[in-house]
Amino acid sequence: MRVFKKFLTMLAVVSVIGFSGLASYAEVAIVDLDKVISNYSKAQDVSADLKVKEAELQKFLADAQKQLKNANSPVEKKNLEDRLTNEFKTKADGFRELQIKEWKEIEDSVFSAIDKAAKSKKLDLVLNKSSVLQGGVDITDQIINLLNKK
Repeated sequence: MRVFKKFLTMLAVVSVIGFSGLASYAEVAIVDLDKVISNYSKAQDVSADLKVKEAELQKFLADAQKQLKNANSPVEKKNLEDRLTNEFKTKADGFRELQIKEWKEIEDSVFSAIDKAAKSKKLDLVLNKSSVLQGGVDITDQIINLLNKK
């Protein structure tokens, strides 16, 4: 998510510099990406699902610590620690992969909606609202509506 915002900010800066001579002719729009993400129902669902999965990982860790505390011998404790460490690593890796996959799908959906809106309104440039001090037509609500219709 942070990489996504940094990318858009860099793209906005490069675009503004590159298109500064065309600014008087260009149709420019802005999108508040934070508002889009917080009002996009699929993003809310993904966020809630990931919080549940994260809570499951936290519970696993707490249970693992209890098991280790109750181990009878050093050998049993070492074997249990190795097994639980491997199990946690597998679960954590799966969580990270799921998180990346889910947010990539959200990102792709948002970009697709922005592209669709830009084409329908014949916009030359769409920038992240956080990168723009003034100007541009705000199409945030249109993007949210497009995303939530799907």
